[in-house]
Amino acid sequence: MTGLVATADASGDRSATLTWLNPSLNVGGDKLAEDITIDIYRNDALIATLNGVTPGSEGSYTDNVGANYNVTYHIIARNDAGSDRPVYAPTVFVGHDLPAEVQNLAAQRTGTGYDIAVSWNAPIAGINGGWIDASSFTYDVVRYPDEKVIASATTAT
Repeated sequence: MTGLVATADASGDRSATLTWLNPSLNVGGDKLAEDITIDIYRNDALIATLNGVTPGSEGSYTDNVGANYNVTYHIIARNDAGSDRPVYAPTVFVGHDLPAEVQNLAAQRTGTGYDIAVSWNAPIAGINGGWIDASSFTYDVVRYPDEKVIASATTAT
């Protein structure tokens, strides 16, 4: 078995799609003559068993996780003769992530007075690398060291 990939839903749904290539040979290098079974694990807990899988075929499974968090998947192929080694996918964040830090933060004096223009770009990813909805963000602008709130719940950047 090769190429296990876990892809979180691109719109922030709490699901992930797994894809892989099922084994076509046994551990001795001979062609598998019978269908195999695939066991799918999320964070080391068995979540699905796929029976009657054709050796050498492409496999896929969509997992509805139901929560926002990091998940790690692994799968194991088996038949009556035994089981293969587990194949792991890199950890993926599923669901709505928390925003990472803003990008390109800048403060620049305007004119000759004491006015300062502050600007930034919205985060482009979540702190866990997951999906975020940048259009829903609001920002608080706080001046330091006196911690004076200059703007609260603004959508402007």
